[in-house]
Amino acid sequence: MAAGTISERIEARLAPLLGPNMARNATRTFCRRDLSKEAEALTAADVPRLAAALRPALRTLLGAATTEQLLGEITREFQ
Repeated sequence: MAAGTISERIEARLAPLLGPNMARNATRTFCRRDLSKEAEALTAADVPRLAAALRPALRTLLGAATTEQLLGEITREFQ
């Protein structure tokens, strides 16, 4: 597995498509809003819920196919 916290690794996956600042803000915002926890406290078990929370916004920004591919990669990484 790659180095870094789970949230940092998710941010790194999102950054090429969203930019580093938006990737960090999206991860932190959706963790707080939908998971009621700070991004730093994210566990592998939380990743599917975070992916589901991110899905509508990412579909709007990236399109359905890109979103599903990206979230699938993220979810598989933490299984």
